[in-house]
Amino acid sequence: MEETEGEPDVIAFDKSSGDYIFCDCSPESSVGRPGLCYDRQALDSRKKNKPRSNVRETAASMGIELVT
Repeated sequence: MEETEGEPDVIAFDKSSGDYIFCDCSPESSVGRPGLCYDRQALDSRKKNKPRSNVRETAASMGIELVT
């Protein structure tokens, strides 16, 4: 996140596993990040200014889960 000008913040700590839970809390996407659609359906429906990928597939390829 720091490499792409995000703002990583620790939002929780899991005592049972010892894992820190963090996410990017920046108010909007930084210039260093490519735009992404939410899922394949949204990506496929874009006709103009189509992003390179979608968030769900990108997260899966990184081995991370999306949070709401």
